[in-house]
Amino acid sequence: MKKLLAALQVDQNAYDNIIFQQWFNWCGKVSKDHTELQSLLANAALFNWWRMEYSAFERDFLFEIAPYKGNTSKRDAYLLYIKNVHKIQLYYSKPLITNAKKTNING
Repeated sequence: MKKLLAALQVDQNAYDNIIFQQWFNWCGKVSKDHTELQSLLANAALFNWWRMEYSAFERDFLFEIAPYKGNTSKRDAYLLYIKNVHKIQLYYSKPLITNAKKTNING
């Protein structure tokens, strides 16, 4: 985690915000309305699967940025990070999504 924070030049809070935004965007892409979105966002099993997959793209980012250690701007590091982790948008777990959509969190 320290390597990732250093490469992105952010603190833990900023990193947590990035993760939440990516998770929110991913759930938004696979939901059809606000109710489904809330069900997906609140589903721990789906999040755990997503986070595991997402971590693989973070490892790709660390590998790609390694030769430039200390020689990248914060903006360039973030853009490279997004280029890598954006690939998560192509991955889905249909069984977990289907199960999460069945969860009624409103009642």
